[in-house]
Amino acid sequence: MDKIPCVRCDGTGEIPAFRHVKSGVCFRCWGTGHDLRAERQALEACLKAARAEYRKLSLSLKSAKGEQRTMAAAALAALTRHGKRLAQRLVLQNNEMRALMERQQNAGV
Repeated sequence: MDKIPCVRCDGTGEIPAFRHVKSGVCFRCWGTGHDLRAERQALEACLKAARAEYRKLSLSLKSAKGEQRTMAAAALAALTRHGKRLAQRLVLQNNEMRALMERQQNAGV
């Protein structure tokens, strides 16, 4: 998933008009230049869609026979790997947001 530029600071990470507040650091992206909230929402939407597809495939696997069952099981395994990668990225993204917020608070910027 690509980085989504911050709409508040246009991807610069700072807002010059607010230099008197925390040195103008953009509170939406915490100075990174990319919209962490929008990225998180996009990841959550992808994960939700993957979970819905997983439920659908799980149900079809129960009634499938022979070659269809093999194909459904393979698709389910691939979807499981995809869902795990999405969940890991979401955790990493949440940790990144938390670390950025703590760094800004501790720096007293």
